Amino acid sequence: MDTYFSVDSDNSRRTGLPTFAASGGAKNVALGLTSSCDLARQWVVIGLVGLPRLVWGVEDSPIVKQRGDRNAVSAGMTLGYRF
Repeated sequence: MDTYFSVDSDNSRRTGLPTFAASGGAKNVALGLTSSCDLARQWVVIGLVGLPRLVWGVEDSPIVKQRGDRNAVSAGMTLGYRF
């Protein structure tokens, strides 16, 4: 958690963000949806959408509050071939 969400005094001086010490533990909960569609006998396309939300103190980091957002959307698509 320190690597991504803590702000030490040196980084505070450089960025103008207040100091913050992140605690350990899980950083988010997420809800996701995956779907697949056969294009042909051996080809399949797979799509996914996810909504992770930062929780358990991480959302209090100035990196999140002032420069980011506690909610994010992720999406992806892949093409697969069955042997």
